[in-house]
Amino acid sequence: METNLDKYKMDIKELIKKGAKLLSILTTNDNLQKFRKDYEIWYSESLALIKVVLPDRIEDFQRYYDQKGIDSLKKYITYTPPRSEGIKLDFDYIPAKEVDHARVLFENQ
Repeated sequence: METNLDKYKMDIKELIKKGAKLLSILTTNDNLQKFRKDYEIWYSESLALIKVVLPDRIEDFQRYYDQKGIDSLKKYITYTPPRSEGIKLDFDYIPAKEVDHARVLFENQ
């Protein structure tokens, strides 16, 4: 019979694998829209697990994503370039400097 501890260990291993894939996307700047979608799933699953396993660290974890101001990971993964009339927008575009900053925030999270 599988214990809760065994389940948590499996969940942690799976989240680490998913996190490594996300970091790979940020490192290569490849398919940033996939990063946005998959990060939201990873974040939600990680948040649920942290609430159970490390409840004292939940605020630290949330702060990286949801903090106010310039250093918010949420700001970087939801970036949309300024709209200009007559110019087709490429929603996969994020300036390299901002991708680098998002990568650092994600690594710290």
